[in-house]
This record gives sequence, structure tokens and C-alpha cells, in this order.
Amino acid sequence: MLAVETSFQVCPRSVESIFLPNTFHYDQIGDILYIDRCEPYAEQESEALDDEIVVRLNPHTNEVENVEILFYSKRLQQTNDLILTFFTEMRLAA
Repeated sequence: MLAVETSFQVCPRSVESIFLPNTFHYDQIGDILYIDRCEPYAEQESEALDDEIVVRLNPHTNEVENVEILFYSKRLQQTNDLILTFFTEMRLAA
């Protein structure tokens, strides 16, 4: 079972205040789950976290914009639950 808490996000690098949903994409060949607030771009900083997770950071705000969970299917085989918790800011559209 995959439990995910998510909501709409503002991509920090966007000049306009556009609300974008988190997108989830699984690369079966690389066995990577991608969670994106916006499309990856060259200026982002990458940081490898413990447990084979890579985050891409906004170079100006240091906010996490993309998460890559390596060996995703192996993680699911090791546990019945994989819980991903994201803290988000939500606003009403004008």
C-alpha cells in the first residue's frame, strides 16, 4: 500500500504565481520514483540524502522542488507501507 499526502504547490522558481500539482512518475527501468513540484532545470542544486534519496533544491530559496527515491520497488518489497509526508503551503486562487 502506498500512502501519499500531497496538495497543490507553487513552484518557487516561477516568476508568476501559478499553482502546480505535485507530479509522480515511476521509471521502471531505473526503479526510481520521481516527485516533482516543477520540471527539473540545470540551475538546481542536488543533494543526496541518507537511504538513497536525492533532492533537487531551488538555488535561490533552498526549497526542495524535486525528490528522487532510488530503488523504489525494492523498498515496497521490504515493507507493507511506504508513507511519504509533504508539508505544503495552500492558498486560495485570486
